[in-house]
Formats: sequence, structure tokens, C-alpha cells
Amino acid sequence: MGLENPLVTNMDRVNMPNSEKECESCHETLYSGYEDVKLHEGEYFCDEECLKNHLLENATYEEVTL
Repeated sequence: MGLENPLVTNMDRVNMPNSEKECESCHETLYSGYEDVKLHEGEYFCDEECLKNHLLENATYEEVTL
């Protein structure tokens, strides 16, 4: 017989699958409770810089000489 509190153990099992996300740009693990996480078109980003990088890498554009 373990010394684990069954209420805490059950809560961990219920919350764990939804408590972690991954930044789509840098792949950092984002945990439940993180503030300022950016959500764009169903994808999570750890900060504005990662969101900007993702948008630039995935945007269709061309570089030109003026």
C-alpha cells in the first residue's frame, strides 16, 4: 500500500494530458498556468518572438531589389 493521496493522484491523471502544450516555433514545453502564451490558428507559441518567427518562416513572400 502506497502513501500517495488518491485525490492528488487522480487529479494528476486527469490534468496531465491537457496541461502541456508545445511551442510550434522553438518546441519548448508550455505548462498549464504559463502567462502570455500566444495562440494563433490553433497553434501555441511561448512568446511574441516565436510567433513572429513562425509567421515569417511560413509566409509566402519574395525578396526584391528596388
